[in-house]
Amino acid sequence: MRRVVRLPAVLGCAIALFAPHHAGAQVERRPPVRDSLGAPLNPAADTTQGVLVNWAPEDSVMAALLQRAGYSVTRYQGSRVVFDPIQREIGLLESAAIDRDGTILVGDSVRLNDSTRVIIAYGYPAVLRDPSQGRADLIAQGRLEYDMAAREGLVMGLCTSVEETGVRWFVCGDQSGFKLDSVADDPARRTFYAHSGVITSCDLEVPHYHFKSGNVKVIQRRLLVARPAVMYVADVPVFWLPFIFQDLRSGRRSGILSPRLGFSDILRNTSGYRRQIENIGYYFALSDYMDAQVSFDWRSGAKGTLQDPGWKRYNGEWRYRWLDRFLSGRVALSHENWDHGLTNSKVSWGHSQDFSQRSRVNTNINYVTSTRLQSQQAFNVAAALATISSQLSFQQGLGPANVTIGGSRTQYPGRDQVQQNFPNVTLSTKPIEIAEWLVWSPGFSATNSQTFNFDGGGAQLAFQYFTRPDGTLDSLRRDRDQRTSGVRLDTPLRLFGFDWRNTINIQDTEVDFPQAFTVYPDVNDTSRSVRRVYNQTFRTDINWETGIALPSLFRSTLNLTPTVGIVNVDRSAPFLMRTQLSGGEYVRQSKRLEYGASISPTLFAFF
Repeated sequence: MRRVVRLPAVLGCAIALFAPHHAGAQVERRPPVRDSLGAPLNPAADTTQGVLVNWAPEDSVMAALLQRAGYSVTRYQGSRVVFDPIQREIGLLESAAIDRDGTILVGDSVRLNDSTRVIIAYGYPAVLRDPSQGRADLIAQGRLEYDMAAREGLVMGLCTSVEETGVRWFVCGDQSGFKLDSVADDPARRTFYAHSGVITSCDLEVPHYHFKSGNVKVIQRRLLVARPAVMYVADVPVFWLPFIFQDLRSGRRSGILSPRLGFSDILRNTSGYRRQIENIGYYFALSDYMDAQVSFDWRSGAKGTLQDPGWKRYNGEWRYRWLDRFLSGRVALSHENWDHGLTNSKVSWGHSQDFSQRSRVNTNINYVTSTRLQSQQAFNVAAALATISSQLSFQQGLGPANVTIGGSRTQYPGRDQVQQNFPNVTLSTKPIEIAEWLVWSPGFSATNSQTFNFDGGGAQLAFQYFTRPDGTLDSLRRDRDQRTSGVRLDTPLRLFGFDWRNTINIQDTEVDFPQAFTVYPDVNDTSRSVRRVYNQTFRTDINWETGIALPSLFRSTLNLTPTVGIVNVDRSAPFLMRTQLSGGEYVRQSKRLEYGASISPTLFAFF
């Protein structure tokens, strides 16, 4: 017996407890784009979990049926319904939708057999949503058959997407099957099988590339594998592979690293091409707090040159991070063996740790044994000219004061020169109120800067000449080092509204290479001079500055502040100074009083 029932909006059957009612507008879905060969490339899978069906309002009969306990619910609606009570089959036509225990199937037409528990949907597209399978819908272009008992189905024109860490893969197939698995470690796992499948990670409507494969299997959040596979750039086949494999599991886990190489590294396009392969190695997920990896890089030495003879490089890196201890960092080591016999080693250490809100340490240490090889290995100008720099900083709060200790070190590409600023110490405080009439704001800083193997081209006396045992003359470049150290102490005081500033500044410079100077034996007769060479030179400057700023006058209008200071007679020279020209003895100049006033009027006060 076959009955045809025409309803304007909805027909419902309540047989078990039904899920909560959903309301909202129908989500518009864009059909997938197909390439020139007819393969769907860009699935329209909806990962936002929008509303699939705008169910019609419930009447009194429907509400009473939904409230009955001990039944499951099958809810359906469509513009036309065909009901066969003998086969226990319902057919829905025109904007059909069925909801069975929370699993929703939407299509142009849908057939449900309650005996076999098989749903067949036709549509462009037909959409299946199973809440137990995560956020991705399953979309078919044509026909979708779903066995609710076995939780598996067959699809014509399947399009879906699978997520990997940072990558979304689109998978399509003309003839496909799927199975919804529920395992202990992943209750929402979905497995796809497809013939004549297409795979790509490009989300454009016309993707830049895709793989076509005879057989495809995808285990959601686990594995993607296809065999054999042909890579297409646009619609041009460019490469054949026996299989492709992609691990889709999220999180960190041990495994083989993905090597970096090009097609020309396998099949050379010219006889002079130099093969290069990088990142051949293994990754170790040691724990939730640390990981490590080892890798190997190689560049061919065939037809090598003096500047590029080929090399082998061994790399190792260890990373650590403890969020609850505010600790993170990495240690990396690398060693290179060049085919002409030279070697280069690299060390890198980055560390960041917060001991408290006012105490922390940051390091970024980098060092190479040969800056020349480092520069030769670079393939772009920016990397070839880049310096190898390191920084170290420690900050500590001590009451109202903050202490910072740190420094930096720089290696220059292609030469042995090293610039080092260490240690640098800075102490700064908030104003300290010793008494109501006495406020002290001290400050202290100490710096030390060193330059090793200074390469000042054209500098005088840069070479040392000597005679060989055979009597010939030879030369050797001298090591040229330089150091500059400084200390500065600020002790300003505020006494009864008077600001008394005191500053002591000491700077010492030492140059450890020969220099020539013009010396005048008689300062009263500059016509006579002597050229003298010093193996080392030095200079020490000591300067003291003080002054008093009187209380401001006319604060609401003119803001006039008079000052009295004690300054050097010669403002361009320090108060005390010694050099190699003074025989190491300090030379002192005189001080004098200096009067001044500053004004910063508040103009609006006049009006």
